[in-house]
Amino acid sequence: MKIIVVGHMYVNKYNREIFEMLMEEHEVKIVYPSKWSGEFFEKYFDESGFKKIKIPKTKNGYIPFIRDKNQYDILWIDEEPYLPQTYFILKSIIFKKAILRSAQNILKMDPYRKLMFDFVKKRIDSFVAVGEGSKMVLEKIFQQNIEIVPLHIPDMFFSNPDKNFSKDKLTLGFAGRLESQKGVLLFMDILKDLNEDFKIKIAGNGKMEKKLINFLNDKKIEYEFRGFIKPDEMPYFYRDVDIFLNLSIDSKKWKEQQGRTMIEAMASNCVVLTTKSFDIEKNLFDTVIYIEPDAGEAIRKLKDLNKNREKLYEYSTKGKEKAKEFSRFSILKKINRIVQKYAESSIG
Repeated sequence: MKIIVVGHMYVNKYNREIFEMLMEEHEVKIVYPSKWSGEFFEKYFDESGFKKIKIPKTKNGYIPFIRDKNQYDILWIDEEPYLPQTYFILKSIIFKKAILRSAQNILKMDPYRKLMFDFVKKRIDSFVAVGEGSKMVLEKIFQQNIEIVPLHIPDMFFSNPDKNFSKDKLTLGFAGRLESQKGVLLFMDILKDLNEDFKIKIAGNGKMEKKLINFLNDKKIEYEFRGFIKPDEMPYFYRDVDIFLNLSIDSKKWKEQQGRTMIEAMASNCVVLTTKSFDIEKNLFDTVIYIEPDAGEAIRKLKDLNKNREKLYEYSTKGKEKAKEFSRFSILKKINRIVQKYAESSIG
């Protein structure tokens, strides 16, 4: 089968791994913008990508210039159904069947989105979701059964060695966008009253970076700040982390989606302590330690883990097993099943 895969996420080479594996059985072409600035202000450039025009006042909206006159059996789109690039992708590429994967886990509707949803519904044969939240939203919008196909975790995270939780000082890790919705203020409240001897390791950047650094310095809290770390260097960050903190704060406008950094940490044998969120609880079940967005509860659980180290080994083992469900081989099976379904229907 001839398959074309389109999405800005594929400018990161690690996101291409699964569809590159499909190349063993199918003719697969992966296309993405030649230039992209990520959420951490990292810059990607690949001259083989297509040119685009960024649309102002949208988070990831753009107009793609895709010149391809070939006909494909399957068009796979990794973009949100309401973004303008989805319209132009569907208009630019000749295809028999189209599949769109979405991470949208909050239902939003306005006249523009309704127009886009109506347009997309007529042209997309199948929608897939990255998690339970986006599955629910897609089913409400498009009135069809939705399969879940999460984003995968690259192999490099699974190669980290087992942890030694019996050492004198455990290391707490915090990584991602340093913004309020990612729980920076909660992280500061925890550190302010923790009064336990942990090492602190931080990676990321964002609007609250300066506030966080000033707080740590004012409180004379020892820490290691790595700033933005390139994707292929993140396994080294997790290697030194024992307990990874995910402190995202859900709101009406934003909810945690797949929680990919958490799963990377779990694949790296870290224990994860996380605030509660619908998608996280549905995806990870009892393989992580849950808290309300409350510093007192977080401190109590961290003190308990520091005192009862055997729990760390238990959660590290459970977490690693759960992370394997997001490995490229596990996700490939899900994608292959969908592709095979269309392959059989085209033969029939």
